[in-house]
Amino acid sequence: MAGGGYRLATFQVAARFDGDKDHIEGDLILVMLENQTWPILGGREDLGVPKLFADISPIRRLPDGSLKGEASLWGHLLFSLELPPLKAQIGAVRAVANRRINSRPWLGYKYIPSLDGPPDADYPTISYNDTKIGKLWLGKSAKLNFGSAGVEDIAHARKLLNALTTLSISKPVQALYFKGSSVLRYDLSRRLF
Repeated sequence: MAGGGYRLATFQVAARFDGDKDHIEGDLILVMLENQTWPILGGREDLGVPKLFADISPIRRLPDGSLKGEASLWGHLLFSLELPPLKAQIGAVRAVANRRINSRPWLGYKYIPSLDGPPDADYPTISYNDTKIGKLWLGKSAKLNFGSAGVEDIAHARKLLNALTTLSISKPVQALYFKGSSVLRYDLSRRLF
């Protein structure tokens, strides 16, 4: 975005794609919420990443050192994420985290319905990012809260929240917060076979 930024919140699960040709592990994006239209359109229509708009707050550091961020739609809370105080990491740990993040492609599914007949697009996709972590903080716990707004307040997003709340989170394994940059590698993104 020409050096500009935007905020996003992603729900993803580790997954493996086994097709006729491609066999790859990555992170299947269930939904990605973003606060700018341009990355939503490009990522959804070009790459098959399921993206929707939301107002996403900046991450706030609370007086006790904990972090909190929220996503809302039309003034109604969709979800919030709270992290207890995290520990800043040294360069070697940042380097390992950077390699790990960049080794996990996004898996998506490009589906564009047609007005009449079979869909215009209907196939799995893969996308890569070139992420550079400048600062990194880690922890072992997090608290995810979903909003209670109804269909009359947030329309289609209520069905999305209902679906997300059916996913069971047994225990957070790693909480991380980082500052840096990320470039979506359109040149490496493609259809999976």
